[in-house]
Amino acid sequence: MSYHILRYGTNADKKFIDQNNKYYDLLAINGNMLAYTPGALAGFIRKNLLNESDKGFFIDPITHSFQHSLDKIKSYSKKEKKQTLKKSIENLIDYYGEPLITHIKTPENSEKEDEKGRPVRAVDFNDHKESFCENVINFQLNEIKNKNKEKGFLKYLDADDQRLNDFEPDFITPPYFYLNEMSYEEWLELNIEFAEIAVGKYPERDIFVQLVVSDDIFISQKMRDAIIEKYSTLDVKGVLLWIDDFNEHQASKSKLEVYFNFIKELSQNNLEIINLYGSFFSIMLTAFEDELSFSLAGVGHGMEYGEHRAVVPVGGGIPSSRYYFYPLHRRLRFQTASEYIKSHIIDKAQSPKKEDIANLYYTEICDCSKCKQIIGKDIDNFFEFESTEVYEYEVKGVKRQRSYADQETKENCLIHYLESKVEEFEEVEELNLKDLLTIIDNNYDTFLKYGHQDQEELNYLIKWKTVLESGMNSDD
Repeated sequence: MSYHILRYGTNADKKFIDQNNKYYDLLAINGNMLAYTPGALAGFIRKNLLNESDKGFFIDPITHSFQHSLDKIKSYSKKEKKQTLKKSIENLIDYYGEPLITHIKTPENSEKEDEKGRPVRAVDFNDHKESFCENVINFQLNEIKNKNKEKGFLKYLDADDQRLNDFEPDFITPPYFYLNEMSYEEWLELNIEFAEIAVGKYPERDIFVQLVVSDDIFISQKMRDAIIEKYSTLDVKGVLLWIDDFNEHQASKSKLEVYFNFIKELSQNNLEIINLYGSFFSIMLTAFEDELSFSLAGVGHGMEYGEHRAVVPVGGGIPSSRYYFYPLHRRLRFQTASEYIKSHIIDKAQSPKKEDIANLYYTEICDCSKCKQIIGKDIDNFFEFESTEVYEYEVKGVKRQRSYADQETKENCLIHYLESKVEEFEEVEELNLKDLLTIIDNNYDTFLKYGHQDQEELNYLIKWKTVLESGMNSDD
C-alpha cells in the first residue's frame, strides 16, 4: 500500500477537503503556512485527522527557501513602500533561529541603507547545526499540538492518551537544502549531517529526509552516484524526492529512464522513496514491485495543480482550471476535452438519448461522483466544467484576453481532479502491469486518431509504456 499525498494549498482551498479526507493518505503542509496561520491549521488537523488512524500529515520545513535569492521570500509592503520579508517567512525564521536571524532577518529589518541580508551559505551553519536541526524538528512536532493546547482542546486528554499522537506528524524531516551540479558537494554534506543529527536526537521517530535536486541530475552521473552513496548510509525510514520542475508528461524518454533507475537504486538500499510531485507515471511505480523489482512508497500532487513544481517558482498570471481527462491521465483545455467527448462518446453513441450518452460517458471516460452530480442524465451538462470568465492582459502593447474559472467551475474541476487521482491509485492496485500498459497503448491509438491533439502531445503515453516495459525486462 502506497501513500497518496495531497499538498495542502491555501487556507481558502481547505473547504474542498474539509471533513472529506478520502482524497489523501497523508497531507503535506508547508512550514511557512503553519508559521503564518498556526491556529487555522491546528483546527483543521483536529477536525479532520483526530481519531483517523489511516490518515496523517507531515510538515515540509522548506529550509531550502533560505539559500535562494531573497527576492523569492519577499513581497511588496504598502506600509513600508518596499519589498520586505513575507510575514510567514519572518515567523518561520523566528522559529528556526540562527543563522537565519543574523544573515537574513536582522539585516533586512535594519534601517541602515548599507546593510543587506543575503541567502545562507553552507558554512553559516558551522556553529549552529544541532540547534538549527532541533528547532526545525521541534517546530514540526509541537506547533499544532501547542496551538490546540492553548485553545483548551487537550485538557481532557491524559498524557499517555494515544489521541495526542494525532496532533503530531507521521514522520519528521530534518533541514535540507537544494542540490545542483555546481554546488552539491557542500550542501550534500550538510544535508547528511542534519539527517545524522536527527537520527541521534530523535531515535524513536520515523524520519524522512528530503532530497531536492536540480535537473542536473539527469546529465551528471557523478552527482547521482554521490547522492546514492551518501543517502544509502542513513538510518532513516525514507526519502522525499523533489526533482526541480520535472514534468513527467514533457520529459524525454532518456530522462524518464534516468528517473526510473535513480529511484530504483535508492529504494533498493532499504529506503522508502516518495515522489512529492508526480503524475500517473509515478503512481504506476507504486504498485508493481514484483514486475519492476522496486516500488515507490508514495506520490504527491497539489490541489488540481502540482504534479511538477519548480524549486524557485516563477509567477505567471492567473492559472486556468482544466478538465482532467482520465483516459489520457492529463489536464486538458476544456475545448480539447469537449472535442474528445464529441468524437469518442456523442458521435459513437448508438442512441440519441442524452441519458444514454451520459451513461456511455460514465463507462468510457469517468464515473466519479462529481461528474455524475454535474452531468446527471444530460451530457450537455458537461459544459459546467468550462471556464467562461475572462481577464485582459497586455503583451508588447497588444491587449489580449484569457479565460479563467469562476469559483463554481474551479470547484467542479478541482473535485473531479481529486476524484480522478483516487481512482488512479486504486486502478494500479487492481490491475497487473501488462494489462495496464495495454490500456495505455489502446488509449493512445484511440484518441490520436481523432486528431484533436498532435502525436507529439500524446507521445508521453508511449514513453511511459516503453520505459516500464524496459524495466520489466531489464532483469530477465
